[in-house]
This record gives sequence, C-alpha cells and structure tokens, in this order.
Amino acid sequence: MGIIFFANGKFRLRFGASRIAGALVATSLLMGTLTFKMASWIGLSIPFDHLEFGNPAHHVMIALLLVVGSIIEELLYRQALWFSLEAMTDRWPRVVAWAPLVVTALLFSIGHLEAYSTVPPEYKSFVLFQTGYTLALGLWWGRIYQEGRSVGLTILLHMGYNFGFLLGRVV
Repeated sequence: MGIIFFANGKFRLRFGASRIAGALVATSLLMGTLTFKMASWIGLSIPFDHLEFGNPAHHVMIALLLVVGSIIEELLYRQALWFSLEAMTDRWPRVVAWAPLVVTALLFSIGHLEAYSTVPPEYKSFVLFQTGYTLALGLWWGRIYQEGRSVGLTILLHMGYNFGFLLGRVV
C-alpha cells in the first residue's frame, strides 16, 4: 500500500509560488535556529552538538541530516503514508480531510521518539523535546502539503529547518 502514490501518478515535486515558498523556507530556517537556541537555553544536551563544520569526517553526517534525512522523511510521511491513508479512508469523506494530516504528523513525531531507547541518558530529555516540536512541524508541513499537494516544498521546509538547527550552533 505504501507504493500507491507512484502507482496512481500522484507523485509531485513542484515547489510552489517562489515568493510564498521563499518566505516559508525562511520561516522554517528561523524556527530551526530558534529551536536549537531554546534547547540550549533550557540546558538540554543535543546529540549532534559535537558536529564540526570544518571537519571532513563530519561532512557526511551533516549532509545526511540536512539533505538525505529531509528527503526520505518527506517522501515517507508526506507522500507514501499520506496517499495510503487517503486510499484507506476514501469511504469516509469527512475523515479523509483530516486523517492523513493528523496521523502522518503523529507518526512523524513518534518516529523521532524512537531514538529514546537508543540514546545515552544525557540525550533522553532532548529526544522528548524533539518529539514535541516534530509533532508541531508535522502538522505545519502536513497542512502546507495538503494545500499544495507537492512534496517539493515540504522537502525544502524540512531542509531549511534542519539547516537552521545546525546554524543555531554558530549564531
């Protein structure tokens, strides 16, 4: 069922109107920066705070966080799961409007909570913090996806947020 978005020709990678998209990406970048600062201000240990931009060994991890993770997560949550949920709920028109938005946002958040069982104790509080803000982001990006029906913009928003989070370290 997860491949349904390809089979039905529903895969779209448009990026939307450039002024609106630019403003949304800038907002996402700012929110990522502020989220990092808030985590620091409340004294949370951040798992990837040790990454060094000048260290070539860390370039792969930074690329994974900024680009690959954003693309994979958006294709999964805002495409594959979204269209699968729409297909499963198409018998209930009132449900189809909100179910993909709420369920994919919850799964996006729970997907980040999964790290709780594998991180060292000093990062467990951050994982809980991350679970909260990823729920809010999942709802925001899901709503944008719902309006434009294109994963391209949500990928850019996700990348912008992640970049802002890393930028928060140096600003």
